[in-house]
Amino acid sequence: MLIQYAVTPIHQFHFGNKQNSSDFTLVIDAMDLLHSNQYDCFCLITSDSDYKQLAIRIRQSKKLVYGYGEGKASSNYQNHLDKFFTVKKAKDALAANTEKRNTSKTTKINTIKEKNIPKQEAQKNSSIKLSEKIINVIKTTYNQNKDAQGWTNLNIVINDIKKIDSDFTPKRYGSSSISKLLKQYPEIFKVVTEKNIGKFKLVK
Repeated sequence: MLIQYAVTPIHQFHFGNKQNSSDFTLVIDAMDLLHSNQYDCFCLITSDSDYKQLAIRIRQSKKLVYGYGEGKASSNYQNHLDKFFTVKKAKDALAANTEKRNTSKTTKINTIKEKNIPKQEAQKNSSIKLSEKIINVIKTTYNQNKDAQGWTNLNIVINDIKKIDSDFTPKRYGSSSISKLLKQYPEIFKVVTEKNIGKFKLVK
């Protein structure tokens, strides 16, 4: 599995009877990454609620925190994440992969159909406007998360919109990204990209 997914293993020795040496190492690494200010999203692949405080600290810096773990993860831990994804056990994942291979032909056909969507259909989607409800959510997100310079991270916006519209995607409105979507409303939003991180502020 390590070779299949290009994962580099890191071994952490235990220097005593305690079994949390790896936990401390992971927290230190996470804080180093946080203070480097190069990342706007963190993934905690664990069901251990002891990582709740780490999630809280990262979110205080206005970064997204996603959790991946088993269904046994406590609701208290999950509630301190922006979103928690339940990961199936290895044997369930293997069965799912087998089923996926059996339906690969259908997937390829669907992919070809998506790639060949007529241009007039894309133009039709671009004429669909954001609802007043979604615009208000974006404004609220901005006011709650803007930094000292008055900017808010675009990734936070998508997460908040999905709370009221789980099927939301910029492609529905003819845009390939949230950045390009908001740029369609220059009278409301100003969008910039700095160090590959999209930010926006309200014009009015």
